Amino acid sequence: MNLNPRLFINGALNTVDDIVGEAFDFFARVIAIDQLGWGGSSRPDLTCKSTEETEACFIDSFEEWRKPKNLSNFILLGHSFGGYVAAKNAIKHPEHVQHLVLVRSAGFTAESDPKSEWLTKFRATWKGAVLNHLWESNFTPQKLVRGSSPWGPSLVNRYTSARFGAHSEGTELTDEKSRLLTMPTTFIYGMNDWMNYQGAVEARKHMKVPCEIIRVPQGGHFVFIDNPSGFHSALLYACRKHLSEDQDSSHEEQLPDVLRLV
Repeated sequence: MNLNPRLFINGALNTVDDIVGEAFDFFARVIAIDQLGWGGSSRPDLTCKSTEETEACFIDSFEEWRKPKNLSNFILLGHSFGGYVAAKNAIKHPEHVQHLVLVRSAGFTAESDPKSEWLTKFRATWKGAVLNHLWESNFTPQKLVRGSSPWGPSLVNRYTSARFGAHSEGTELTDEKSRLLTMPTTFIYGMNDWMNYQGAVEARKHMKVPCEIIRVPQGGHFVFIDNPSGFHSALLYACRKHLSEDQDSSHEEQLPDVLRLV
């Protein structure tokens, strides 16, 4: 059995255990991490003044964690904002990433998505301006959630995707930057997700590597919680070529009936 490390970057407002559970212990060595500002990771005072500096901060912190452990040739998975960071990391350090799995990742939202248009307009309102000011003032999403009402997690999560989505200047991944991905890539979306998967379809047109888009029924933003068995099936299918050296090649191509390949 091939047990190369599989790294999972936590997206936002959930634990990594919710993403993988115990379903993959037999297939792979799973390494779960929280990026800066999430879960058990530190919450440093960021002094970044631009999107590029912020991206570098997240990517460099991941590299500082990876290097001492000498980890390479792994499958990298990211959810939501973690997917955005994972994609940026894969572009900057492709030599370490064997396969990229993006679970309803920010940065690939189709421009025609009416919900994304609403989120962009929301940023122009006073509430959006407050959130934007807090973000620029080094408040992490978790800080916002801890001090907000029950609607906080949903609003902040959507705002994070909008802040680093296809409408954010300098952060679009759907065209020229998609061409820079040099490893096989899989997108996973819940069929009930408010994020439009057409952004991934558009990105695939520009990619020069194998790319699959899988939709999971009865799944929303947290597809791994809404439909854990469907998500696990999608992830196993995405990683099928890496999980077993002696796996029957004909079986590898069989997509579970419950899933939809776009």
